[in-house]
Amino acid sequence: MRSRIAVGMLCFLLTAGADPTHAGTSEKPVGEASKAGAQPAEKGFVSKAGRFSVAATGTPRFTKESVPTAAGPITMNTYMFQAGACVQGAIYADYPPAVLQKASKSAMLDGARDGAVRNVNGTLVNEREIAYLKHPGRELRIDIGNRLWLLGRIFLVGNRLYQVTVIGPKDQFPEEEAKKFLQSFALVK
Repeated sequence: MRSRIAVGMLCFLLTAGADPTHAGTSEKPVGEASKAGAQPAEKGFVSKAGRFSVAATGTPRFTKESVPTAAGPITMNTYMFQAGACVQGAIYADYPPAVLQKASKSAMLDGARDGAVRNVNGTLVNEREIAYLKHPGRELRIDIGNRLWLLGRIFLVGNRLYQVTVIGPKDQFPEEEAKKFLQSFALVK
């Protein structure tokens, strides 16, 4: 079951303009996050390269994947944490600045949402517009095959797209802990 959750988490990575018929070329995981410029923090996890923190414990699994999009290949940087029956994830990707000149922020977030739903073969249950420090975002709940929930937040900060997600079985989904994890996302310098 955990491997299915991890697969669902990785599927969520395919964002705006991604072609769901191509899985992209995935590099092998580089192992522990410390090799990827990240470290567990005393009260959570900090990614120096990603310039963010989340309230996760333990050492995450880091992967770097090239994902084909309408804007060209985008590198997705993913940190996954096992949290009981769930997988927590923090992801970031940088889009070429020219993409943002052609598409509105709202259109970018719509594309990320649509790609997430499509690529997990899910159903969008609800969505709301949110913001983090005046950066636009979305909060999503996706039903994955009537067995899993994906609760996530997406933020566009400049040309960087951040995704913070929790995926887990519906019968064991820790609503409050998932919300705390999503709310713990913070930008760092």
